[in-house]
Amino acid sequence: MSVTHLPFNDESSELKLEHFHKLREERRPVAIPLKVNFLNSGRTAHVCTLDVSPTGARLHSAGHRFRPGDVILLQRRVQRAHARVVWVGEQSHQVGIECLEVDKVFWQEQPKSTRSRDFTPSFRLL
Repeated sequence: MSVTHLPFNDESSELKLEHFHKLREERRPVAIPLKVNFLNSGRTAHVCTLDVSPTGARLHSAGHRFRPGDVILLQRRVQRAHARVVWVGEQSHQVGIECLEVDKVFWQEQPKSTRSRDFTPSFRLL
């Protein structure tokens, strides 16, 4: 059990469980290497996603120390997005994060450009 899994009152618990089941259904397994900047301490870490959803992700912590409530900056190449640590597995080295800037989440599938599909190369003879 993680340190953030505390019992809630019954009514609240049922609503939250329903919400998390919806998110779980939207998760998809994908490994994305990320650099994490801990904003409160200035530390950095290199981690990898285990699965992602439209609003968050589960990360492999790679032995780095995360704490629930930490606000972090995720970086993939030049793209960046802020997130908050919502749970930390005690022995599994896994971390659950919630994206604070959902519009900047870089693991969302981008619509494919029709322009690139319609491209027909032309050749000139010299």
